[in-house]
Parts: sequence; structure tokens; C-alpha cells
Amino acid sequence: RVSFQVAMTRLGGTTIDLNPTTSQIGRGEQIKDTARVLSRYCDVLAIRTFEQEVLEELEEFKHQNANESILKPQFGLSKRLWGYLIDRADLSQKNWAECSRKELQKLHEVLTHDTYSVVKKSTYKQEVVTAGGVRLKDIDLKTFESKIRQGLYFTGEVLNVDGITGGYNFQNAWTSAYLAASAIANSELTGLNQ
Repeated sequence: RVSFQVAMTRLGGTTIDLNPTTSQIGRGEQIKDTARVLSRYCDVLAIRTFEQEVLEELEEFKHQNANESILKPQFGLSKRLWGYLIDRADLSQKNWAECSRKELQKLHEVLTHDTYSVVKKSTYKQEVVTAGGVRLKDIDLKTFESKIRQGLYFTGEVLNVDGITGGYNFQNAWTSAYLAASAIANSELTGLNQ
């Protein structure tokens, strides 16, 4: 963005940076409507959206992982969820190198704009199961503070703790939250006493 602004200034132009908080785009107005209004006042419009950046990240990822199977879970998603998203994007059984730009756009659409409807509650209690999360080896189990980032605490279902249903996940959440809160309070008190 900065290089574009510098180039426009050197060419005698002016740039206006619009984002969702400073325009109607953040209130649901489509980009094409904003562009139509702005075109009355500007000679040139250059629009770069967040979606473009995500698509560029996918293309970069494709080049870095060209020979990997697209079925290998990415972006921290579980194998089951990743497989479902790949199926939704019609990309099964491919390597990243085989994905065209159009296919990456479809994957981008599924990852960022897909919608899902909840039809009914399962009778098998699958809706309360979580899996994955922050690895236990990355936290101090006495305080639940991150070993990677001091002052960052993880509790409850964001942790990679699996258990059967029936209150065990509640107990995990309550106990880990209590220990983390106690550690934070002790840390604050220690800081006040110094």
C-alpha cells in the first residue's frame, strides 16, 4: 500500500485509504456500490481487498508446498474438517501444484465465505465433542501459562484435552481456569510488592 501511495504522489495524484470502519463497506455495502460513488469524484480507482490478500497467501502456500497432497490438513484444522472443506471446494485427490487459480479461488471462497445450516441436534451427543487445541507440552500445567509467550494463559476447551462427555470437560475448564486465575493474581501481587 505504501509503495502505491508513493507512486501516486510522484505522479501528482492523491490516494484515499478506505477500510470497513471508515466507509459503508463495513455496514454491508458492496464494494461495487462504493466504487460507483467514488468514480464520480476520481479519475482512477484501485481496489485491494482483504480477500485478495488471502488468495495471495493461498498461492504462496501452493508454491511452497507444490508436491504435497492437498488432503494433508493445513492451517491448524483437523483432518476431518480439512477433508470436508476440500470436498466442498471440489479439490479432492490433488497436489497443491495441480490447483489452478480458479480452484484456489474456490478454496478461498469455501474457507472465508461458505455458510452452513444447522438442521437438527444429533442424538449421538457428537455436538459436545471437541478435539485438538493448544498442545499441553507448550504450557506450564501448574499455571496454564504459555511456555512460548509469557503472560498468555490457556484454559478449558482451547487446550488439547479430550475426554468423554458427562462433565469431564466442565471440570477441566473450571480447574484450569482456577489455576490460571490464581497464577495471574499471584503474578500481579508479586509485581505490586516489588
